[in-house]
Amino acid sequence: MRLGYLSRLLSMAKMSGGARRLAVAAAGERICLESVLVAREEGLVEPILYGDAPVIEGLLAEMGRRPDGFNIRHVSDAQEAAERAVEAVATGQAQLLMKGLVQTGDLFHAYFDPRWKLRDPDRRLSHVGLFEVPGYGRLFAMTDAAINVAPDEDRFMDICRNAVEFTRRLGWSRPKVALLAASSRVNRRQPATALAARVAERAAREIPDAIFAGPMAIDEALSPQAAATKGLAGEICGDADVLVVPAIEVGNVFYKTMTALHHAKVVGAVVGGRAPVVLTSRADSEETKLVTVALSCYLAEPRA
Repeated sequence: MRLGYLSRLLSMAKMSGGARRLAVAAAGERICLESVLVAREEGLVEPILYGDAPVIEGLLAEMGRRPDGFNIRHVSDAQEAAERAVEAVATGQAQLLMKGLVQTGDLFHAYFDPRWKLRDPDRRLSHVGLFEVPGYGRLFAMTDAAINVAPDEDRFMDICRNAVEFTRRLGWSRPKVALLAASSRVNRRQPATALAARVAERAAREIPDAIFAGPMAIDEALSPQAAATKGLAGEICGDADVLVVPAIEVGNVFYKTMTALHHAKVVGAVVGGRAPVVLTSRADSEETKLVTVALSCYLAEPRA
């Protein structure tokens, strides 16, 4: 996928069915509201703001907005706000969910409530990030740096399946998925290598319309020169579309290294359920916040 794709997500989202209703859980937080406001002004969302109404109204006023122009649902407790926002998505009042001033675990506790049937009981949620790195020349995805801490084989299968569906939805016809480890050789002293090998073999059998390889070192997955120097061959060597990290710490370090040192643009979404979930970071630029919301809008079902 060529560079410049992330900037096109905004127009893709606008053309995919109009503004989505966005349920914001515990919306009384400036960073969250900044994301909501810029997306609203671009015509992407019609937000429903769940949380402490006086706090939300005060923040909106500080940001130069009239609170009476917003759909604010007063809920004083953050966990209850999360539950109300999730209920709105489950009952069709909203098409996507956004995290505000609530713990991620509390938000997903509400999302997983079996009453709402937002998750597939046979599949886990995962986070997929899209990276546009200056000088690299093309776009790639990485998963999972936000949700799954230390996945086992079955959870890795869900992570891979979610990533393939995500990238195919965005235009990759047959994504190349690299299961990362410290080495491309299976080593009993490095359990991640054996796990990557098992998942790659199983995914190749069970997940159609994608190519899998693992274990792979990250340079082998992203650099044709590194793969050639090591004498490696294969469809994915140096040309991976999706990087699957062995643990959340690896994904977190990779993400922050790319953004802090390489000035990468990164947007992402939580996928694998009935509705996408928007997570934004305090460190995100205004452009990144906007495109992050745009991505989830594009993935969400159009309004009925």
